[in-house]
Amino acid sequence: MEIVEKKGEFSSRGGIVDFFPVTSENPLRLELFGDQIESIRYFNLNTQRS
Repeated sequence: MEIVEKKGEFSSRGGIVDFFPVTSENPLRLELFGDQIESIRYFNLNTQRS
Protein backbone atom coordinates (compact mmCIF):
# COMPACT_ATOMS: atom_id res chain seq x y z
CA MET A 1 0.00 0.00 0.00
CA GLU A 2 1.43 3.36 -1.02
CA ILE A 3 -0.57 5.64 1.31
CA VAL A 4 -2.65 5.11 4.43
CA GLU A 5 -6.31 6.00 3.94
CA LYS A 6 -8.24 4.26 6.72
CA LYS A 7 -7.91 2.54 10.09
CA GLY A 8 -5.99 -0.72 10.10
CA GLU A 9 -3.77 0.16 7.12
CA PHE A 10 0.00 0.65 6.98
CA SER A 11 2.55 1.74 4.41
CA SER A 12 6.34 1.49 4.31
CA ARG A 13 8.49 3.68 2.08
CA GLY A 14 12.21 3.60 2.75
CA GLY A 15 12.80 4.93 6.26
CA ILE A 16 9.17 5.99 6.78
CA VAL A 17 6.39 3.78 8.13
CA ASP A 18 2.83 5.14 8.25
CA PHE A 19 0.11 3.29 10.11
CA PHE A 20 -3.41 3.94 11.35
CA PRO A 21 -4.19 2.00 14.53
CA VAL A 22 -7.82 0.93 14.81
CA THR A 23 -7.92 2.43 18.32
CA SER A 24 -6.58 5.86 17.28
CA GLU A 25 -8.32 8.95 15.92
CA ASN A 26 -5.28 9.86 13.79
CA PRO A 27 -2.65 7.97 11.78
CA LEU A 28 1.00 7.88 12.90
CA ARG A 29 4.28 8.22 11.05
CA LEU A 30 7.53 6.61 12.20
CA GLU A 31 10.75 7.97 10.77
CA LEU A 32 13.58 5.46 11.02
CA PHE A 33 17.33 5.86 10.82
CA GLY A 34 18.83 2.41 10.43
CA ASP A 35 17.29 0.30 13.18
CA GLN A 36 16.39 3.27 15.43
CA ILE A 37 13.20 5.32 15.57
CA GLU A 38 14.10 8.93 14.86
CA SER A 39 10.59 10.37 15.37
CA ILE A 40 6.95 9.42 15.89
CA ARG A 41 4.32 11.92 14.77
CA TYR A 42 0.65 12.11 13.94
CA PHE A 43 -0.06 13.09 10.34
CA ASN A 44 -2.96 14.56 8.43
CA LEU A 45 -4.90 11.91 6.56
CA ASN A 46 -5.99 14.34 3.81
CA THR A 47 -2.63 15.97 3.08
CA GLN A 48 -0.43 13.04 4.21
CA ARG A 49 1.82 15.62 5.97
CA SER A 50 3.08 15.33 9.53
